[in-house]
Amino acid sequence: MTAPPRPSVVLRGYALVSCLFAATIIVWWLLQHPFGAATMALPIAGYLVVVTMWPATWLVLLPALWPIADLARWTGQIHVTETDALLLATVAGVGLRTSFSRHALPAEEPWQYRVRIS
Repeated sequence: MTAPPRPSVVLRGYALVSCLFAATIIVWWLLQHPFGAATMALPIAGYLVVVTMWPATWLVLLPALWPIADLARWTGQIHVTETDALLLATVAGVGLRTSFSRHALPAEEPWQYRVRIS
């Protein structure tokens, strides 16, 4: 049995660039936040760690957190909000995982269960 293919260099480079870009925007957003950077850094960093360690969890966590994470009513921010920071943390976490991955992405791996069309 052969080893699964590694992600291509182009995909890994794109993932690294998107990760750095998303992280830069998150840091900028944190520095502009009315509640202070320390208040919002811990939840965003926690979400980033979870998404980096288990990349498939963003499919459940992001839609679940969107309605409760929006603090625009209290912060007054309407252009870049906490929900945008969650999405950027998802991009950063999955990009970080992909850029340093030694195995193929889960979508490239063979499925355990397949639908047979006869």
